[in-house]
Amino acid sequence: MPQRPRPSPPRSAPTSGSRPSGTAPTSPTRLPSTPWVARIENDLPPVASLANIAGITSPTRFLQTTLAEWNRVMSINATGTYIVTKRIAAGMAERGYGRIVNMSSVSAIRGGGVFGGVPYSAAKAAILGFTRAVARELGPSGVTVNSVTPGVVSTDIRAGATNDELEAKLAADVPLGRQASAEEIADLFGFLMSERSGYITGATYDINGGSHIS
Repeated sequence: MPQRPRPSPPRSAPTSGSRPSGTAPTSPTRLPSTPWVARIENDLPPVASLANIAGITSPTRFLQTTLAEWNRVMSINATGTYIVTKRIAAGMAERGYGRIVNMSSVSAIRGGGVFGGVPYSAAKAAILGFTRAVARELGPSGVTVNSVTPGVVSTDIRAGATNDELEAKLAADVPLGRQASAEEIADLFGFLMSERSGYITGATYDINGGSHIS
């Protein structure tokens, strides 16, 4: 059977919200208008893999949330993923090869209960449906699309919103008794963005120390 053409070597796209050296930070919701997207497409080999990892959280209780907060969390977590994926996936489908990995959260499965509130949980749940639907459409074009659902990860996403006591409690509530390291999450992304994951698409990977069952 003829094989779909594959760029060699694969080149990963910058993750949502990241930027080449020397350019200003940008929200992924404004990405299509920024000049560096065109630079990637014009100056580098074809993009073979994309990781959508930009995100913000909000622990605000539902009855205290505002529409502005809802829109802000949805914009970065869900709308940004849509915009970046649509921009990059077209070239992948045309070339017959691509790997897309989207960052969701265990909050999408549990309905919050870790640190993210209702807007965050809803946005990350949207990522799961988005991932499966795009995987279904792009599969015949050789593009795989998967999602990852971390739990409590030792990063700065909660900076200023917790203290040592709360961080210890978050870790204690995980069946494995600790927070994940960013490197553990990155390793899974690396696998799903590689050629080795070629027969995996529309899948959700729980990497949360068992938080999805606690």
